[in-house]
Amino acid sequence: MAKAQAGETVRLRLVLTAPPKGAVFSLQGKDGVVERQSVSTGADLVFDLVARVSLEGPAPRWLGDYVRGGQADRFFYFASGVYAGEPGRADGRRGKVALWNIPEALVHEAAKTGAVLQATTPGADKHGLPACASVKANWALA
Repeated sequence: MAKAQAGETVRLRLVLTAPPKGAVFSLQGKDGVVERQSVSTGADLVFDLVARVSLEGPAPRWLGDYVRGGQADRFFYFASGVYAGEPGRADGRRGKVALWNIPEALVHEAAKTGAVLQATTPGADKHGLPACASVKANWALA
């Protein structure tokens, strides 16, 4: 039973492709804590984080400092602007990266081998602003 509570450690990587130059991005931990703040140069931004996953139920159950949401719809946030701790900004955005829709075979492989589960998603929306809301991530083993 302890293993189900602790879960397997899984390394996750978020790649934001072509984020707007000059925008400040970060991961957002629990309670809105800003982590790994980075200023975009326009090149892809990469954020690494660790989560745990319990594989003992009917579906993977995600746990950890970055994991949010209910059991059936777990996700993590990346942030920009004021939510990323950018000084002097009054506005900000958060992007929501779903964990619940990662193909289960990839989750099992990452837990078994220690491979990184990588989510790739555009860093900008169709207007050229930092990506926000629920983003469509392509998951693969890195």
